[in-house]
Formats: sequence, structure tokens, C-alpha cells
Amino acid sequence: MEKMSNVKLIKNDAFYNAEFDIDIFLYWMIKWLNVETSNNSSKMALKNMAKKFIEEILGEKLDTEDIEIHFSNKNYYSENGSFIDRILGDCSILLILNRNQNGNRKYIYFRDFSYYEYSKDFNEYNGKLIKLLKKYENLKENEENNVKIVHFSSDLISRYEKEEVEEISILYDKEKFLTLFENSKKYIDDSIFDSYYNQIKQENKKNFGVNINENLSLYLVLESYINKKFEDYDVYRCFDYIKWLKHEFFIECFCVNLIAEDKKTNNYFLLKWFNDNKIEEKTIKLIQKELKDIFPNFKEVNYEDIDCENNEIPLMCFTVNLDSSLKDIKKMVGKITEKIEKFNKMKNCRDIREEYVEYFEEKRLKKRFRSNRKIRKKFLVLKK
Repeated sequence: MEKMSNVKLIKNDAFYNAEFDIDIFLYWMIKWLNVETSNNSSKMALKNMAKKFIEEILGEKLDTEDIEIHFSNKNYYSENGSFIDRILGDCSILLILNRNQNGNRKYIYFRDFSYYEYSKDFNEYNGKLIKLLKKYENLKENEENNVKIVHFSSDLISRYEKEEVEEISILYDKEKFLTLFENSKKYIDDSIFDSYYNQIKQENKKNFGVNINENLSLYLVLESYINKKFEDYDVYRCFDYIKWLKHEFFIECFCVNLIAEDKKTNNYFLLKWFNDNKIEEKTIKLIQKELKDIFPNFKEVNYEDIDCENNEIPLMCFTVNLDSSLKDIKKMVGKITEKIEKFNKMKNCRDIREEYVEYFEEKRLKKRFRSNRKIRKKFLVLKK
């Protein structure tokens, strides 16, 4: 695995006004740990910044000079490569401290954060890393806590994603990096640092006031959670809702803007009934009464607001508190799903998963057809 030995720790005007990736800057910054900085206050400040960064990750003082830094060249990867090669096939940077001191070794694994990381399990990467370290580095059971995974991003990350990642890992996003840089910048005189700091500061100004799609982030995390906890449920997710189902009565979580001009949204849990027959008011109210006994905090949807011609009939609704943590929402999802499952069994409901796939595809095709028809109409008007 090739190392980025060409990243020089000197002033380099070529970096001015040029965008470069955060993993390259991160590698450049961490390399200051191994640089002699005596009689140069700017270099000392850069080294101190790198040291502070690593100490925040470790949760303790960095008091060793036995430091190895490895950078990944993702253009080359081999399963038959060395231990370092195989580790770097899955991450950008690997930092090893005290490698030759059994019991005191520390490994920090820097991985680029992805919004769609939730399609996989963070623990999966941790397990893979531990396995490789045990095989090639003879890592002991009592040393597993000395292995840290740090996810990094030059973007702003939603609060739900932060909470999810930080349960088992460490996350540095644009906000956290800016705090680190701003605490050190007045002592640093270096064009590479200035260039990158100005780059992300400018990006931050452009993004100021831009709404991070908190709801999509929430649904991504919930999709992963539901797939693990309720494996036999089918999950449907898009930008403004997530629904999971197995039997006739199922749950949807969706969002609505509180105020048209405001970017804040509320999330709601909706209990729905999938039925291709026209349901009478009397039957709906009877079902709502039964559900109210099981879900006392939910409100009945007014019959006047229900489209009985629709295959998905909304029955009960619950407003999620805006300040609810991800942990609270996951807990709600778990309890609601277990309750609706019991209700379906009690009512001897049929499995709708295959039927719903056909219904969903048909609905999507109709929507696409209507959308194309609107475009054609617009085109004809313009043509005239």
C-alpha cells in the first residue's frame, strides 16, 4: 500500500485556492506528531493541534513518541497484501501508538463517513478490524478498548446520525473540525492550514441556513434498526416517510412542515390498515376503539379525513416530540411494532407483504404516468 510521502510539511503556495480532500489534510495534520518543531512557534502550534486532536479521540494524554502513521492509496488493494495493506483497504488512515509495547498499544482507524453507512453495520467494521489485529498483531482481549474507529466528514452531519455513530464510534464533522481549527489558528502561520481552513469556512458560510435533511437521516437510521430488530418486516423509505409492514395493520412514520416558511418539521407515527375493500364508517370506528385501548396516547383520525377508497386507511396518529432523542424514537418504534404485531395476531390478519409489493409498484407507475402527462401538457403549451 503506497503512502502519501509526497505531502510535504512545509509552506506550499500550490495549495492556495485549490480544493483538496479532508483525508489528505487529515493525514498532513497528523504527520506533525512526528516532526521536530523546536524554535518554530507555528510548527509547534500545528503539532499541538494534532496532539489535541488525538488526545480528544483517546480520552487521555498523548505521552509517546512511538507513532506510526499509514495512509491509504485506494487505487490499489490486495487481499493478499500485508496486515497494513488489508486494514487500509477499508479506511483512509491508520495511526498506531506504542506498537512494540504489549498491553499499551493503541490503534486509531480513520474512516470516511457515508450517509448510507446504515445499510451496513458499524460493528461489522469494528469486528473485522479486531479480527485482523488479533491475527497479525496478537491483540489480546484486554486490549480491545485500545482500538478506536473515527468517522470523519467535511460535511455537516444530522443530530440523529451523530447520535447513532457516537454510540459505538467517534465522529468528526465540519462543525467539530472548525472548532479544533479555530482554537489553534491564531498561533499557526502555514499556507496549507490556511488554505484548508478557509476552504471549509467558506463552505460553512454557503451552507449557513441550509436545512440538513434531519428526517431522511432519521429514516435511514430507523431502516437499519427495523431491519435488525424486526427481520421479517418489509421496509419502505423515501425522503418524507418510512413505513414497515407484515400484516394488514402497520405503521408509517412521516414528516410535515410546521410552518410553511419555517424549516422545522414534525414527525408522526400513523397506524394504518391495508385493505382493498371499501370500509364502512361503523367498522373503522370500531377498529379505532380497539386500537385506542392498546395505544392510549394515539389520537383517532377523523372519519371525515379518511379516504375510504384508498387501500391504506389511516386510523390513529401520534406526534413525536421535536426534542426526542434517537434513543427515545427507537424505543417508541420497538414498542409500537410489538403492540401492532399482537393486534394483528389477535385479529387473525393476513400477511400482506407480497400483495403490498404489487400495490406499491402499481401506485408508483401511476404516479410516474401522471408526472409524464403533466410534462407533456407543459410541452404542448410551450409549443403553441
